[in-house]
Amino acid sequence: MPDWTSSQVKDWKEKAKSTQQYYGEKLGDREYDNFPPEDYKYVKLKIAFAMFGGPSNMNEDDEEVKLDSYNDDQQKIVNTLFESLKSNSNSEIKVAFIFIPFIQQTGKDKYEELQVPVMRFISTKDKPAFLDQFARVYSSWNDFTEWNELPECLCCYPRDGMYSIDDSDKLLVDFKESPRCFLGEKIVKVADVTSTVTTFTSLGLLVGGGISSLLFPPAAPALLSAAAYTGAASGVYSVGRNTTKLVDRGVHDQSVNPFTDAQARSCWLGAVGGALGVGTLGASQYITYLAREGEVASKVLRATFNTLNVSSLTVNGIGIVSNIYDLSQKDKVTVLDVANLSLSILFFANSAVSMKTARTLIKETQTNVLNSHKNNLDTEAEAGLRAFMRQNKKELRSTMYGNAKTIKGINKIHDSQQFFQGLQQARTDMNVNRHNKAPDGLRIRVNDDLLISVNNELKIHPTKWKNISQPQSRSDIVNCVRKINANPDNAMEYIKDIKKVCGQERISFERTRQNTLKALTEDLKLKDLSINGKHIFKDLRPYEIDRIGNVLEAKGKHGSKEFFDIVTHMAKEVGCKSAGEYMGVAEYCFEHINEIRHRSAGGARPKIPDVTTELKNSIGVEGGRMQEMINQFQQLRATVGKANSAATDPRFATDAHATYHYYKHKMFGPKGELEVDAYFDILKEITGKSELRSNTILNQEGDKVIATFTDPAIGAKAVVIEPIVKSNGQGAVAATLFYDKRVLNQQ
Repeated sequence: MPDWTSSQVKDWKEKAKSTQQYYGEKLGDREYDNFPPEDYKYVKLKIAFAMFGGPSNMNEDDEEVKLDSYNDDQQKIVNTLFESLKSNSNSEIKVAFIFIPFIQQTGKDKYEELQVPVMRFISTKDKPAFLDQFARVYSSWNDFTEWNELPECLCCYPRDGMYSIDDSDKLLVDFKESPRCFLGEKIVKVADVTSTVTTFTSLGLLVGGGISSLLFPPAAPALLSAAAYTGAASGVYSVGRNTTKLVDRGVHDQSVNPFTDAQARSCWLGAVGGALGVGTLGASQYITYLAREGEVASKVLRATFNTLNVSSLTVNGIGIVSNIYDLSQKDKVTVLDVANLSLSILFFANSAVSMKTARTLIKETQTNVLNSHKNNLDTEAEAGLRAFMRQNKKELRSTMYGNAKTIKGINKIHDSQQFFQGLQQARTDMNVNRHNKAPDGLRIRVNDDLLISVNNELKIHPTKWKNISQPQSRSDIVNCVRKINANPDNAMEYIKDIKKVCGQERISFERTRQNTLKALTEDLKLKDLSINGKHIFKDLRPYEIDRIGNVLEAKGKHGSKEFFDIVTHMAKEVGCKSAGEYMGVAEYCFEHINEIRHRSAGGARPKIPDVTTELKNSIGVEGGRMQEMINQFQQLRATVGKANSAATDPRFATDAHATYHYYKHKMFGPKGELEVDAYFDILKEITGKSELRSNTILNQEGDKVIATFTDPAIGAKAVVIEPIVKSNGQGAVAATLFYDKRVLNQQ
């Protein structure tokens, strides 16, 4: 019978209470994690992490961990545990982990300290139940403590299987011997091989893996570095090989008792130490990954990581001592012996050099990341980076969280040098101080979308600001904001005064966009327009608002409510899917109205409002002018759409865009009226020659380049929008192609 009265056990009891107190404070803030059916895959992944650590067959291009990343045997075990949990739970699985430190006597005055997690969940009877690593379900906490399969040991249980505290904030715990102490079992029975695999795999890996299942979200392992995988894979290999060896010994009537047999003990400690090392390596690497990506590990993650390091030192320390001693007594050292020894040293060294708080690890990583960026910046750009860092630290009132936001922003920036040069240029142009404020009331801020906000009147990408061609243009824009700040009632007059500058630089003020939305909502009543169940003017992006504003301005007084009633009817008939397509239809309608006017025989041409009224009155009239316009558009779109689909980059964003631009610009100077294919041939030819690129300008949001191509030989002019960073197959988009005799005269 083990001796639980020794001084070692008394010391362990104090440590166990402290450990449980720690877990209670860090993990006791919620009773359960809830997983509806659509999130069941995450439950499986948590179980997989707990059982086996990271998968061994992840591909380099995998974006997340999936259950099929594990081998077939591992998936079977995970599915067995999950099915047990699922079949005993309601539709929404509510599950939590608790930890049970326990101590085993391995010899006279020798003890080993371990811990194992247990899943607590809400059963179909809406009562707490428990599931252990052997897929055994217990109907109550008393059922678990009386009938669990833990080895002969003394356990420190959280009272009633919950992390509960008393009036003095002390965690309530109970010490109790495992059931095997009363059965008198001295040897692990291995008659059932499958049961033994499950037993040792679960017991070994759940020692460290149980903590790692709480540490990592499902996608975490796919984000870890190759170095982390090397260590973690070694841990998984160690556990798997040691478990197999133990099963083999049991089948061949060899002892698998880790307390009396040196070979069994080597395998047993290798499994346990390897598993805990996997958890430690994973925690350290994942926290570092978060810091590099601009995220801060949660308090629970940081706290658990610190505890995990201490635990790993303890278990692997025992593993090293046991392995070195037993190796010295053997005539032949096996590959598995060397693997266990080297793995223990690897994990021990990692833990030894990682005896630091997670907060320190985060700060050190942040400092390294920021310094590496500073080293690649010139003096002007570095000043901009420092300003960005000061803003984030001040707003979040934290160096760590401020640096995290800075790094997260940097990771989204295509060119840090240009970005921070632009930020510093803006600060200089506006004469702001360290707090980003100027004496005349100007203030700037880098928003979460990485655009500079100037008094909330102008939002512009720093690189775009730097690329404004003339210093005088930047000065005019700054002075405009100053005037608005001093006299906001005259804001639109001040913006109108620099209309030419804004047009040349393709810049819009926020008030201009607000006026566009106001016209859309209040004047035209289009804000809630729905076509085929989709609200096409919902959540408009800045460039979409600018496009609408340009159309409304171009139509002027002719862009009346009556005109847009016609457009809306046609947009519904032809199935517009976006605000851009709707505006394309609007421009088509306007061109069609002008065509009707020009086709009128004899006398004065009808006025635009008169044609508009005639079209509206013909809505619903079979064979009327409205139906004629819709039929013509649909027929032309069918032909143009085929050519647009066949075109390589650039092509028009949609067939509706292509139809409007062809319809408006098919008359091509001396060439006369172009066929559809000829129009697209010119587009392909002119944009395919770099020497015909005559001008480029960055858009206001800094994510696209607006390129102009001109061919003096035929008077062709094309505008193409090119993304700075291509993603999801996005390429260049044709904005327009038309004949311009001014280009022809440039020969």
